[in-house]
Amino acid sequence: MRINDRFSIERDPHNFIVVETIQFKDKDGNDKTREVRRYCPDLKRACLSIIKHSTDFSGDVNTLLLSIDLSTEQVVEAINNMREKK
Repeated sequence: MRINDRFSIERDPHNFIVVETIQFKDKDGNDKTREVRRYCPDLKRACLSIIKHSTDFSGDVNTLLLSIDLSTEQVVEAINNMREKK
């Protein structure tokens, strides 16, 4: 399930897997892509992982709550898009 350009969630028989796609340039200036996979026991922890890695939490609770709302909105939108494609 694609959340946005940076995150997606996959599933295997035992885990939800958060896949973070990181784009960067190598030392020669070529575009590169790397995937980081984080294994989570349930969907709630997968969503929390996305929130944790997509925010720059500086201690401001309002900023954190806004980030949670935005990330949750993207997850719900991705689920709804997936349902519509069926």
